[in-house]
Amino acid sequence: MLKKNKLTLKYAIGYAILIIVNIFYFILAITKPSILNGVLFILLFTALYVLFYFETTDLLLNRLEPKKYISRGKKISKILSGKNEKSVILINLSIAYLLLNEKEKFLECINAIKITQNTPKKIKYFYYYNLAAYKYFINEKNEAKKIFDENIRKKTEKTLLEIMLDYEDKPQEKIAELKKLKSKDKLTEIQVKFVLAKTYEKVQDFEKAKKFYEEVAEKGNKLYIVKVAQKKILELNLKIKN
Repeated sequence: MLKKNKLTLKYAIGYAILIIVNIFYFILAITKPSILNGVLFILLFTALYVLFYFETTDLLLNRLEPKKYISRGKKISKILSGKNEKSVILINLSIAYLLLNEKEKFLECINAIKITQNTPKKIKYFYYYNLAAYKYFINEKNEAKKIFDENIRKKTEKTLLEIMLDYEDKPQEKIAELKKLKSKDKLTEIQVKFVLAKTYEKVQDFEKAKKFYEEVAEKGNKLYIVKVAQKKILELNLKIKN
């Protein structure tokens, strides 16, 4: 909680400084018009937008507040005019909806993205990654693997989804691979713990499964899997007692 508050404070200070400086240069650009003052105002306004964008993305990746991200992401989407920029927001919105278990909304976002030969590689990557993840979670695992193999499986560094697909029927190997996976953000960290919990439950190591479910329940904030973890903890308590 302390870390979250510090991060929020940093963003608030950043906004305050940029807004004050923007107002100053806006007044300067009007009262003393010059190319330099105009350029400085545009650069500072752009910096304010960039800060807003990164703080919004942080809502999803580290603060684990998908509903807040959706609200903010929709506002950003209305401002953007470029096709690729809108696709990035739609990809992030699709993730947010999936994290809330809102499958129909996920499909609305993912289907609104049009992939062509000219689509940037990063957008293609995340589009197909999210689509494969969705197929996996609705239990269409063969289709998920096909999408992943045809469009993504070129990177040397393993991803969470890749481990889930490759070691579906090899729980002990899956556990070993999950423990080696480096989490780049809090979202990935919590998702890895959730998959570890499910895998330990599958091999009937209920104590370890419970431990990871408890971490998800404690640190997962507004994610849908928190509710799943809380329910699983109650179920496992009964199994451990018996």
